[in-house]
Amino acid sequence: MTAFDKAADTYDQRHGATCGVAHRLALAGAAAHGTVPGSVLDIGCGTGALLDLVARQWPQARLRGVDPAQRMIDVAGRRVPQAELTVATAERLPVPDASVDLVLSTTSFNHWSDHRAALREATRVARPGGLVVVVEHAPPGLLVGALLRLTGRMVRHHSPADFARLAWAGGLHPLRVTREEGGFVRLLARPESAARPHRATWPERIAFGARTALPKETS
Repeated sequence: MTAFDKAADTYDQRHGATCGVAHRLALAGAAAHGTVPGSVLDIGCGTGALLDLVARQWPQARLRGVDPAQRMIDVAGRRVPQAELTVATAERLPVPDASVDLVLSTTSFNHWSDHRAALREATRVARPGGLVVVVEHAPPGLLVGALLRLTGRMVRHHSPADFARLAWAGGLHPLRVTREEGGFVRLLARPESAARPHRATWPERIAFGARTALPKETS
C-alpha cells in the first residue's frame, strides 16, 4: 500500500485547503481561455475534489480521472460517481488519442516519475485545440526546503522555466507559465501542432523560457 493509499481517507482534512487553492487556479486558468469542455481528464485526481468542482462548473462535461493509488480512486468514486475513474499513472493514460478537451493536473506533477513521457501522454489525449493546465507547488525557500528534507517529504520541484522546457519536450506549446498565489506555478498549454502553424525554433523556446522565469505578470 502506498503512502497515498494510507492517506486517502483523511487527505482532504489534512491537505484540502492547500489543494483547494490549486484547484481554483486550474479552473480559473481554463475559464480565462474561454474553455467550455465536453470532456475533462484529471491526472492524479486523488479524492476527486477537483472533478467535483469541474462537474459543478461544467455539468455537461464527461469526467475522467486517473490516480495510481486505489484508495484515492475509491474515495473519488464516492464523491463523483458519474466520473470514469481508473488506477493508472500519468505516464500511461488509459485514454484514447485526441479525446479530451481539457486536461488538468494539480499537486501531482512533482510526483510523476517521467515528466516528459507524462506530458507527451497529455498531448496525445488532448483534442486539437484542447487545453492542458498543470498547477504545482513552486520550489520552496531555503528554510522550508530544509524542513522538507529533514522530514523526508522533499520531492523534485520545478521552476516556471522548468515547466516551459518540459512542456516543449512533451509536444506542448506553453501559452503562459506563471507564479501564482499560495506558492504555486501554473502552466497553460496546447498541443503544439494545434497552437501554432509552425514548430517553434530553439531561440523561440529559449526566449519563452527566459520570460517565464520572471515574477507573475500583473494585469
